[in-house]
Amino acid sequence: MFEGIPTYPDASRFWQVIDKHQVNSFYTAPTAIRALMGAGMDL
Repeated sequence: MFEGIPTYPDASRFWQVIDKHQVNSFYTAPTAIRALMGAGMDL
């Protein structure tokens, strides 16, 4: 479980956590996806 701002300190934070913990399934709110897309992430 991750609690925090997905774009702090930068927009790659979610992906760093996913990679570090070798996540197989990733669920998030549409708001987080929009925030990442707004930061220029190609989803």
